[in-house]
Amino acid sequence: SVWEQIPFPDIAFAEDQAWADQVMQAGYKTAYAAESVVSHSHSYGPWVNFCRHFEHAVAMRQLFSHYSNRRFKECIPEAAAVGKRDLVFWRRQTSRSKVQVVSRWALPAVSWHVAANLGTWLGERADRLPPRVARLFSLQEQVKRR
Repeated sequence: SVWEQIPFPDIAFAEDQAWADQVMQAGYKTAYAAESVVSHSHSYGPWVNFCRHFEHAVAMRQLFSHYSNRRFKECIPEAAAVGKRDLVFWRRQTSRSKVQVVSRWALPAVSWHVAANLGTWLGERADRLPPRVARLFSLQEQVKRR
């Protein structure tokens, strides 16, 4: 009934975050439902992942001025740490050896997370970029050009 009363906003990005904000401002609460099942996947390469995170950070800054303020020097170490967690997960999910998992997935995992972190870092500062550069990094603009 809340979703019918307050439909998702018609915006290009972060509509779920904007909706949750509207719902909470209307006096409702959102909650984590551990028993829920969601199938969700992104099979992006590093460039599209960079652009997606850039776009997400731009949208979140527009919606919530207090949204994050990642420091550049944190981008690479954080990407390495999350990439390492991915490798541990993949090792547990497959019957491959540690050497097989690392040799196949270390570079893709770390590059994917570096792209995400740098995209977020730049997206948080998109208002300081020349408009042409911001459009180059915008996933929405890339879709429009196709």
